Amino acid sequence: MNLRKQFAFLMISIYGANCLEPWYFPEGDWITLLLWSGLVFICLNVVWFVLDNLLRVIGLRGLITVEKRENIKTGREFGMDIARIIAILFVPFIHFFGDTEYYSAPIEGTAMLHATALRWLVLTAVPLFMIITGYFKTDKDVSFNHYKAVFPMLMTHIVCCTVRLFVDFHIHGIELTREYVLDKLLYFNYGWYVKLYIGILLVIPFLNKAYHGLETRAKKEILILTLVFLTAMGPLIYDVVPATWLILYVTGYYFIGAYIREYKVRINPIINIALIAAVVFSAAYGTYGHCGGDIFDWSYLGYSNNSGYSSLPAFMGSALIIILVCDLNCPFKPIAWAAKTVSVVSLEMYLFSQMFDMVYYKPYQEAGCVFTDYLPVASELLTKIIVSAFIISVIKKLIFFFIGSVFKSMEQR
Repeated sequence: MNLRKQFAFLMISIYGANCLEPWYFPEGDWITLLLWSGLVFICLNVVWFVLDNLLRVIGLRGLITVEKRENIKTGREFGMDIARIIAILFVPFIHFFGDTEYYSAPIEGTAMLHATALRWLVLTAVPLFMIITGYFKTDKDVSFNHYKAVFPMLMTHIVCCTVRLFVDFHIHGIELTREYVLDKLLYFNYGWYVKLYIGILLVIPFLNKAYHGLETRAKKEILILTLVFLTAMGPLIYDVVPATWLILYVTGYYFIGAYIREYKVRINPIINIALIAAVVFSAAYGTYGHCGGDIFDWSYLGYSNNSGYSSLPAFMGSALIIILVCDLNCPFKPIAWAAKTVSVVSLEMYLFSQMFDMVYYKPYQEAGCVFTDYLPVASELLTKIIVSAFIISVIKKLIFFFIGSVFKSMEQR
């Protein structure tokens, strides 16, 4: 018996029981929660055993297989470019829910159910970026070459913030007080993830020492499961696991990325997509029932002080998305080039996208629209935001490339 798999099943079972709670037993009834968790746990094991053995009987791999990668890729990877694109496309969707009164609208009706499912899906944006970081940084050591990566990120942050401050003043008529400018530039109010990412960069060499110091795959899986347990299970088991450990969710995602870099995790794509759908819609149905026609509860399934990024649905959904796309290859060069073009400006798109949120949502906000008023025009608004952010990001990249080329040519003379 694989105890690590059983522990993962136990966490998923508790999550599943919590999604059933609004429908089948009273909130706070921990005895019934335990009984439902046990029932889900048994069902998971039975379904896994039947499907896994069925696949093997007909000559296919099991539901999930893991094998150590013989050759670690270097350079650009089409699959991870796709992962970055998914992450950066999800960012405007996350902002969409915050800018369109979703969180003040009652969770009732089919439209809100589907919107809630989308909300749980796009919540994986930040976790995807963290996993991608672990995937590409797992071999970094204490060196100047590693730490100097902080400087171009800071420069990008400063440039993007300067553009956004210009827009705030000239388009939105915001007074640029000393406090306002410092809040955006020094305290990273325009891009909190940049501040988080710089912190991750500083500790990455030590995280790598800890990860690679574990000799076996089993120990690395135990590390990941422990971090997921400490950060995701608190809201699901009445805070028996205290929120003190919450910030460890960042390292949890980082180690998932390092693990997927070292081991090839195989899941049939159709099964993988079905699992992502199951995670998203179970969270949506649970949220729908839990809210019972009231507004969104930030503390349901995840902690409110990090928007649910540490929740189990976010962990499962983001890991499944990375597994789905990370080993994709594209022999058609124009598509690979297009993916690379979007991927390399993902940071800029993240920093600029919210600037266009303020531009495109403003007329609707001033008109006092409620969430359902935005739904017919959602695709149009989001397309405008994504395309606008991409265009200005490419322009910024080209300007930096030109300036860098000029300085390089001057040095060679």
